[in-house]
Amino acid sequence: MGLFFGLVISMVGYNFFIFLSTKSVSYLYYTLYVFFYGLFFGSLQGFCQRFLFPSDPWFNNSGIALWAGLAELFVCLFTINYLNLKDNSKFLYKIFILLCMTSSMVFLLSPFVPYGIAVKFYIINV
Repeated sequence: MGLFFGLVISMVGYNFFIFLSTKSVSYLYYTLYVFFYGLFFGSLQGFCQRFLFPSDPWFNNSGIALWAGLAELFVCLFTINYLNLKDNSKFLYKIFILLCMTSSMVFLLSPFVPYGIAVKFYIINV
Protein backbone atom coordinates (compact mmCIF):
# COMPACT_ATOMS: atom_id res chain seq x y z
CA MET A 1 0.00 0.00 0.00
CA GLY A 2 2.96 2.27 0.60
CA LEU A 3 3.95 1.96 -3.06
CA PHE A 4 0.41 2.85 -4.16
CA PHE A 5 0.16 5.95 -1.96
CA GLY A 6 3.71 6.95 -2.85
CA LEU A 7 2.73 6.76 -6.50
CA VAL A 8 -0.40 8.85 -5.82
CA ILE A 9 1.66 11.52 -4.05
CA SER A 10 4.26 11.56 -6.81
CA MET A 11 1.55 11.80 -9.50
CA VAL A 12 -0.05 14.74 -7.69
CA GLY A 13 3.28 16.53 -7.38
CA TYR A 14 4.40 15.79 -10.94
CA ASN A 15 1.13 16.83 -12.60
CA PHE A 16 0.81 19.93 -10.41
CA PHE A 17 4.32 20.95 -11.50
CA ILE A 18 3.32 20.44 -15.15
CA PHE A 19 0.19 22.53 -14.52
CA LEU A 20 2.33 25.35 -13.08
CA SER A 21 4.73 25.28 -16.01
CA THR A 22 2.19 24.90 -18.85
CA LYS A 23 -0.86 26.64 -17.33
CA SER A 24 -3.06 23.94 -18.88
CA VAL A 25 -6.24 23.53 -16.85
CA SER A 26 -6.42 19.85 -17.84
CA TYR A 27 -3.42 19.11 -15.64
CA LEU A 28 -5.07 20.88 -12.70
CA TYR A 29 -8.22 18.80 -13.11
CA TYR A 30 -6.16 15.63 -13.37
CA THR A 31 -4.09 16.57 -10.31
CA LEU A 32 -7.24 17.19 -8.26
CA TYR A 33 -8.76 13.94 -9.49
CA VAL A 34 -5.72 11.90 -8.43
CA PHE A 35 -5.55 13.73 -5.09
CA PHE A 36 -9.21 13.15 -4.19
CA TYR A 37 -9.16 9.58 -5.49
CA GLY A 38 -6.15 8.95 -3.25
CA LEU A 39 -8.09 10.38 -0.29
CA PHE A 40 -11.12 8.27 -1.23
CA PHE A 41 -9.08 5.09 -1.44
CA GLY A 42 -7.17 5.97 1.74
CA SER A 43 -10.42 6.52 3.63
CA LEU A 44 -11.84 3.28 2.27
CA GLN A 45 -8.80 1.34 3.48
CA GLY A 46 -8.64 3.15 6.85
CA PHE A 47 -5.35 4.96 6.29
CA CYS A 48 -6.88 8.44 6.50
CA GLN A 49 -8.38 7.55 9.87
CA ARG A 50 -5.02 6.47 11.16
CA PHE A 51 -2.69 9.07 9.62
CA LEU A 52 -4.61 12.14 8.37
CA PHE A 53 -7.74 12.54 10.49
CA PRO A 54 -7.20 10.57 13.72
CA SER A 55 -9.43 12.82 15.84
CA ASP A 56 -12.15 13.65 13.32
CA PRO A 57 -14.69 10.85 13.01
CA TRP A 58 -16.77 12.62 10.35
CA PHE A 59 -13.99 12.49 7.75
CA ASN A 60 -13.38 8.87 8.61
CA ASN A 61 -17.00 7.86 8.09
CA SER A 62 -18.90 10.26 5.86
CA GLY A 63 -15.84 11.73 4.17
CA ILE A 64 -15.75 8.77 1.81
CA ALA A 65 -18.73 10.18 -0.11
CA LEU A 66 -17.15 13.64 -0.10
CA TRP A 67 -13.85 12.41 -1.56
CA ALA A 68 -15.61 10.15 -4.07
CA GLY A 69 -17.89 12.94 -5.28
CA LEU A 70 -14.98 15.34 -5.69
CA ALA A 71 -12.89 12.73 -7.52
CA GLU A 72 -15.76 12.01 -9.88
CA LEU A 73 -16.36 15.72 -10.50
CA PHE A 74 -12.75 16.37 -11.42
CA VAL A 75 -12.45 13.32 -13.67
CA CYS A 76 -15.52 14.54 -15.56
CA LEU A 77 -14.08 18.06 -15.86
CA PHE A 78 -10.76 16.60 -17.00
CA THR A 79 -12.52 14.52 -19.66
CA ILE A 80 -14.51 17.51 -20.93
CA ASN A 81 -11.43 19.69 -21.11
CA TYR A 82 -8.92 17.14 -22.42
CA LEU A 83 -11.14 15.76 -25.17
CA ASN A 84 -12.58 19.20 -25.97
CA LEU A 85 -16.07 17.73 -25.88
CA LYS A 86 -17.78 21.09 -26.20
CA ASP A 87 -16.54 21.36 -29.79
CA ASN A 88 -16.11 17.70 -30.75
CA SER A 89 -19.25 16.03 -29.41
CA LYS A 90 -22.22 18.02 -28.15
CA PHE A 91 -24.02 14.85 -27.03
CA LEU A 92 -21.15 13.60 -24.85
CA TYR A 93 -20.61 17.13 -23.57
CA LYS A 94 -24.19 17.27 -22.29
CA ILE A 95 -23.83 13.84 -20.66
CA PHE A 96 -20.64 14.87 -18.88
CA ILE A 97 -22.17 18.16 -17.73
CA LEU A 98 -25.02 16.13 -16.24
CA LEU A 99 -22.46 13.86 -14.53
CA CYS A 100 -20.68 16.95 -13.18
CA MET A 101 -23.93 18.19 -11.69
CA THR A 102 -24.81 14.86 -10.11
CA SER A 103 -21.31 14.35 -8.69
CA SER A 104 -21.47 17.91 -7.30
CA MET A 105 -24.72 16.91 -5.63
CA VAL A 106 -22.95 13.90 -4.07
CA PHE A 107 -20.20 15.91 -2.43
CA LEU A 108 -22.40 18.87 -1.51
CA LEU A 109 -24.99 16.65 0.19
CA SER A 110 -22.46 14.44 1.99
CA PRO A 111 -22.11 16.75 5.04
CA PHE A 112 -25.87 17.02 5.47
CA VAL A 113 -27.29 13.57 4.80
CA PRO A 114 -26.51 10.28 6.55
CA TYR A 115 -23.62 8.22 5.23
CA GLY A 116 -25.85 5.48 3.78
CA ILE A 117 -27.83 7.93 1.67
CA ALA A 118 -24.71 9.73 0.43
CA VAL A 119 -23.09 6.45 -0.62
CA LYS A 120 -26.29 5.43 -2.43
CA PHE A 121 -26.19 8.70 -4.36
CA TYR A 122 -22.57 8.00 -5.23
CA ILE A 123 -23.29 4.44 -6.38
CA ILE A 124 -26.19 5.61 -8.55
CA ASN A 125 -23.96 8.32 -10.01
CA VAL A 126 -21.21 5.86 -10.85
